[in-house]
Amino acid sequence: MSINSIVGAEVSVGVSIFMFFAGIIGLAIFFLPTIVAFKRSHRNRWVILLLNILGATVIFWVIALVWALNKFDDPVKGGHQIDGQAGDRVL
Repeated sequence: MSINSIVGAEVSVGVSIFMFFAGIIGLAIFFLPTIVAFKRSHRNRWVILLLNILGATVIFWVIALVWALNKFDDPVKGGHQIDGQAGDRVL
């Protein structure tokens, strides 16, 4: 076994590990609207998840993120409580 093959194998393993973690970070960024919606207990979190999965474009991603960050029934923003559900948090 030559030194070049050992170094080449180490580089290959390093690239593989980097690609794995880059993929995990990429998935986290892709599902950021869904993560935010579930973390904030958004009442439309399942619809945001479907929009995030099925509408896999930049435009739909931005729409899902804005929707996840917006609480349309927050009285501070001029909305009103439509149908309160157990576990809804008003932030």
